[in-house]
Amino acid sequence: MGKKMLNLEEKSKIVNLLKSSSEQNSMEESVTEFFVNSKLHHFNVCYSLSLLLQDKMMLSSTERLVAFAILHRSYSSQKSAANPFISFLVNAACDDGAEKYERAFILQLLRSSNSNSSKEVLFSLSLFSFGLVFMLEKF
Repeated sequence: MGKKMLNLEEKSKIVNLLKSSSEQNSMEESVTEFFVNSKLHHFNVCYSLSLLLQDKMMLSSTERLVAFAILHRSYSSQKSAANPFISFLVNAACDDGAEKYERAFILQLLRSSNSNSSKEVLFSLSLFSFGLVFMLEKF
C-alpha cells in the first residue's frame, strides 16, 4: 500500500500556509484557512506535516504549533482512535527532547478531544501560544 505523495504545488500551499501563520495570522485563522481553502487530501497533508515535524529544525516554533493543530483538527470530529496520527501526537507530547511549551500545547490539544467546540479550543490555544511567545521573547 503506497502513500500518495503531494506534488510540488500542494507542498508549496502547505509551506505558504505555515509561513503565513508565523507572520500575522492567529492560530485559529491559520487552521481555519487550511480547512476552508484546502482542496488537498487531508491524510496526505497530515502525513507530509508529520514528516516535517520529525525534523525539529525544519519549521519555526509557531509553524510547528500550527502543524500540530492541523494534525489534531483534521480528525477531531471522530473518536481519537480513528485519528491515524494520534500515536504521533502522543509521542510528540511525551518527547523529553521537545520544548516544554510544545509538549504542553500538544497535551492541551489531546485533552480538547472531548471538547464540543474546537473553535473555542483553538482560541484558547492561540492565547496560550501567544503568551508563550511573549514570555520567550523577554528572555
